[in-house]
Amino acid sequence: MFGRTRVATKFFTYGLIIGLLFAPGSGAQNRERLKSWVMDQVDQFRS
Repeated sequence: MFGRTRVATKFFTYGLIIGLLFAPGSGAQNRERLKSWVMDQVDQFRS
């Protein structure tokens, strides 16, 4: 069970990195969107 979780986490991370590298926006735009999304998730978690 733990092995499958590790594999899933690894491939999720790989997908995230590849997605960020090939994203259509610039690095600054992507960082701003990611920061905004994370802050929204934190706000939703707190409420």
